[in-house]
Amino acid sequence: MSVENLEFNFRLVTPAEYAKGTGISYNETLSFCKTGQLEAYKTDGGQWRIKVYKGDIVSKEEYRKLFDECNYYKGMIETISKLIK
Repeated sequence: MSVENLEFNFRLVTPAEYAKGTGISYNETLSFCKTGQLEAYKTDGGQWRIKVYKGDIVSKEEYRKLFDECNYYKGMIETISKLIK
């Protein structure tokens, strides 16, 4: 197999491209890079590149919905945990 025929299931995008594609702010995207919430790498020049898998980006609305749902269930688990102690 030649290198020209390799197809990867991901690509690297800049934080600006990621922010534009998701609707999340640029600053929030950078924060996610710095805290490890996104699979991101710094180039030799110190710029961020985010690894995006095919079909892996969701809209800001979907992200917020999932984030809120996660926090809801996290709160439920904490409440139940306190009740059984």
